Amino acid sequence: MKLRWIPLVALASAVLAQGPGGGRMQPRLDALKAALGLTDSQVEAFQQLRRQQAEAARPLFEQIGQKQRELEEKVRGGSTDAASLGSLLIEIQNLRARARDAEKGVRDQAVNALTPEQRAKLTTLEEAVKLQAAIGQAAGLGLLTPPANAGDGPGFGPGGPGIGPRGRAPGGPGPRR
Repeated sequence: MKLRWIPLVALASAVLAQGPGGGRMQPRLDALKAALGLTDSQVEAFQQLRRQQAEAARPLFEQIGQKQRELEEKVRGGSTDAASLGSLLIEIQNLRARARDAEKGVRDQAVNALTPEQRAKLTTLEEAVKLQAAIGQAAGLGLLTPPANAGDGPGFGPGGPGIGPRGRAPGGPGPRR
């Protein structure tokens, strides 16, 4: 059930990484729009929803960061107060749970905004996500032929699995660039 949200999380991550604008390029969502049959107004609504969620979650993440720094300081200081350290860990976990719950609410809202046909197409994307690791590994071994429009995307171009610093050492086995 959780995999159902992965494509929307990916969309959200791309949107959040770009920020609200400010001269930055907006992410290209042509493939997602085509795959799900999304309208421009739906994409804009999803982007706005993500911006609102990010703004609302900011205080939670600031609290998590503050608690983590506090925990780190205590550990570095040699604290052996298990109750104090445990309390901080529980507080951090509770804050993370609140952030996950808020994220789930946003995902639910976004999915509910899709038409029944779009939800069915999203299910297809969810199934494809389950194969993502295998696809990357097969591409890294040269077992898959990249699609004509693959460009330099993950798995089929520079920086894909098995190529570059993440996949092999320069000059090591694998395709040469």
